[in-house]
Amino acid sequence: LSVETRDLDKNLLLFLIENEVPMASSCGAKRVCQKCNINGNLLSCTINVSQFLDEYGFELYVDYL
Repeated sequence: LSVETRDLDKNLLLFLIENEVPMASSCGAKRVCQKCNINGNLLSCTINVSQFLDEYGFELYVDYL
């Protein structure tokens, strides 16, 4: 994936969906369903792109795949 400056403040789940990464989510990023689990125990709807890159770098694992 390519991350542009304009993407940094986006919700990570929504960014992944916009970039056609298959993500499970039935609540629309409202932190209710907890299906958008990545990297073991992180909900992608609880973090923005910039925070993710700062904390985890570029490695992202979608847990249900």
